[in-house]
Amino acid sequence: DLHVRSRRQRQMCIRDRYPTTQRDLLERLRAAGFEVTTSGPTHGKITHPEHPGRFLPFASTPSTSRHGRHMVTAVRRVFGIDLRDRP
Repeated sequence: DLHVRSRRQRQMCIRDRYPTTQRDLLERLRAAGFEVTTSGPTHGKITHPEHPGRFLPFASTPSTSRHGRHMVTAVRRVFGIDLRDRP
């Protein structure tokens, strides 16, 4: 029950919905049917076969701890596919 949970427990639940590592993000992308290619040592490209012509560039070495959250939001905006885990 959400009303009984402490503030910290609610924050942990929300935090767990987003990938926290690059590996977790790539696993979620591939599980959702995305194709992930690297176009060099610093960046890659995310595509989906059901959305031809659309792509999303991504950094191979994320510079912030919010990278997973930002990528999930960008994927949802570009492809309309939600990568968040359900609580």
